[in-house]
Amino acid sequence: MKGAEASLGTVPFAVTTLAALECAEVVKIIQNKGALLRNKLLIVDLTDSTFDVVHLQS
Repeated sequence: MKGAEASLGTVPFAVTTLAALECAEVVKIIQNKGALLRNKLLIVDLTDSTFDVVHLQS
């Protein structure tokens, strides 16, 4: 194993939070409702509980 996970481990709530966000995005796509993250980058900082969206060029 390489990287920070080798010494720090994986924070379980980080994995479940990101999985929930991915599932929510899929549900929005299937239902054709809500604002999608298409051509956007979602940056999540769970240390400060902040979420930022960066718009990417298409």
